[in-house]
Amino acid sequence: MVDRDSRLDGVQVLLVEDHELVREVISRLLAEYGAQVTATSGVAAALKAFERERPNVVLANIEMPDADGYALIRALRALPRDRGGQTPAVALTGLSTDKDEARALRAGFQYYMPKPVDARRLVGVVAGLAARSAEESSDVMRASGAVSPGESMTTSDLLTELRATQTDMARVVEAAAHAERAYVVVPAQAVTAWMQREPDAWAKVVEWFGANGKAIVQV
Repeated sequence: MVDRDSRLDGVQVLLVEDHELVREVISRLLAEYGAQVTATSGVAAALKAFERERPNVVLANIEMPDADGYALIRALRALPRDRGGQTPAVALTGLSTDKDEARALRAGFQYYMPKPVDARRLVGVVAGLAARSAEESSDVMRASGAVSPGESMTTSDLLTELRATQTDMARVVEAAAHAERAYVVVPAQAVTAWMQREPDAWAKVVEWFGANGKAIVQV
């Protein structure tokens, strides 16, 4: 069961999934928690919906006939930032090897989720990535002079806040801040526990990773 306190009110999600039953199940789940879901069965329709809807988060199946999830993420990442080129995206896949996960993250996805998806994990990930998407939109507005610049959370500030909660998330952020590679490896069970116990702190961690061009690889 998903924590009923988890809400996705106002979050716009673009779901790209060729399997009708999976598409329906995920759409209903996200809608139940307040998300506005636009579901498509292929890349061509997804790109049109993306331009029209400008979602906060994209969920895309990797293995699809014709154009696959990699074709979609290449097309999205080719867009300029003010047209959604940095919109957070989750790779949905039946493949579950470390090699497949690393490939998805390198391609431009922020998160990799094997099927069948865990409902609690999916809702938490979408909530965290939506927070990053909101920050991206604010950055674009600030760059255009539409809003006044605000104080962004520094690595030091984030670490101070995380240490105050006595969570191991601080060690993950600290390791990522000092690592030369673009990702850190974290046990999936730990990530699930953080999303359940400290959803607000987890959202800030996800946001920090995105802002610093890094990714979390779950094993």
